[in-house]
This record gives sequence, C-alpha cells and structure tokens, in this order.
Amino acid sequence: MKKIFLSVTAHPDDEVLGFGASAAKFVANGHTVYNCILSGNADARRHRPETDELISDTITAQKILGCQDPIIGAFPNIKFNNVPHLELVQYIEKVIEDVQPDYIFTHHPYDLNNDHYFVSKACQAAARLFQRKPVKRIQGLYFMEILSSTDWAFLLMEIIFNLTLSLK
Repeated sequence: MKKIFLSVTAHPDDEVLGFGASAAKFVANGHTVYNCILSGNADARRHRPETDELISDTITAQKILGCQDPIIGAFPNIKFNNVPHLELVQYIEKVIEDVQPDYIFTHHPYDLNNDHYFVSKACQAAARLFQRKPVKRIQGLYFMEILSSTDWAFLLMEIIFNLTLSLK
C-alpha cells in the first residue's frame, strides 16, 4: 500500500541532510514524499547564494530525490523564536491538511539550532490535527538528526538520561 511521507524542516538543505536518503528510498519503493521547508531563504548565512538560486537548487534537489516540489514558507531565517508558536503550528497544519501524510519527519526536539527546536515543537503540536479536524490520522511522527546541530545537543540528552536513571 502506497504511503505519503512529509518532512517539516526549518531551512533549505535540512530536508536533504536529515531525511534525504530515507526520502529517496521511500520514493524508490513507490511512496510519495513531500518536503515542507518553513524558511525559504538563508539570509543569515555567509557566502550564501541569492534566494532565487537557493530555491532553484532546492527544487532540483527534490527532483533528484524523486520528491514532489517543495512546499516553501516565508518564515524569517534564524528568527523562529520571534514567530508566535500558533503561526508555525497553523502553517504546518495547513500543509498536513493539503498533503494528508501517513508519516511526518521533523527536527529532533533537542537540536541545538534554535529554528530547528521551534519547528520540532510546532510540528509536534500540528501532528495532533486529526484530533480537531477530519484529516487522516498520522501513523507516526519521527525525529531526524541534522549533523552539526543535533549531535552537539546529545550531551544534554545524555545528562538528562543519566539524571533520570539516578532518580529511580
């Protein structure tokens, strides 16, 4: 049975770094993959391409992987902490309504990148949309690792895990 997969990420390239190999595998197995990128620019990066080139490269990457055209938002890069949580949630909910995914992949909630953290929290809230509206209930919500931002936070997770064990 064919499934629909959706990744929800903060920046162009996050969907490839964290989900690209899985996306290509799902597509090769006949499934449909959508990638929602909440910030379509990378204006805080040094040595970055112009926005038009970045979007073009993002679309090309989706085609190479076999994914659908990307869903690209206009949220401010490296400023998701200034965006009301509800705005992020409602944007993701609209994508969920449009795509009707079976599975969602997003950033790990302990990712060190602040935008990744806020996307993860908003995506977790939006994934409950089926409780409020007649949309397909998702079968799973999964977290992805983005090297150089998620792995830097693993020490924090290890500390929390060890603290939890010591309290038992």
